[in-house]
Amino acid sequence: MERLALALELVGRQTVVVGGGAVAARKVTALLAAGARVQVVAPRLVDELLARAVRAELEWVCREYAAGDLDGAALVFAATDSAEVNCRVASEAAQRGTWCNVASPPEAGNCHLLATVELTGVTIAVGTDGASPYAARRLREAIEAAVPPGTGRLVVLMGELRGEVKQRLAGEQARRAAYQRMWDSAARERLADGDEEGARQILRGCIDQ
Repeated sequence: MERLALALELVGRQTVVVGGGAVAARKVTALLAAGARVQVVAPRLVDELLARAVRAELEWVCREYAAGDLDGAALVFAATDSAEVNCRVASEAAQRGTWCNVASPPEAGNCHLLATVELTGVTIAVGTDGASPYAARRLREAIEAAVPPGTGRLVVLMGELRGEVKQRLAGEQARRAAYQRMWDSAARERLADGDEEGARQILRGCIDQ
């Protein structure tokens, strides 16, 4: 089945994590890093989540999951150690038309988290449809190691020069050729060495070659 990969803007959005164990803690960490408001529904929390609750980084509903706990949620994670509870969470989310990630069984949910490589200006995502988070992590690490230093900043500078390329070059073919020259140029190495101005000059020189 074809899947559509999306990057969600979650800053200030309400999210619900059902479960208080290590898996839930990983979900909460990702959500907080994305700026989401997080509510955790669980009778008990692992130390990491309990510390976050004490620091008021999340809202803790200290009890078992109950119908109605997903009110107002833009995104839901069912991360308990009970497949039956997780499926009930997924069912309620589906009735509400809310995206839900299910730790187990993963096929009960309607979205999966992707392992991401975050560079300046670049996000590379790897997913296994929930089948093997370990494999996704190892693939992410391999990709991260393969990306040459300076690539993120190169992408940012190429973006800054898009207006210049459009102004100075007519036609898609000429513009594409200019971007190819930029990508293959020595600008990446200059950026890896911290010479941003030198890299910018190289990229500008690629436009009219």
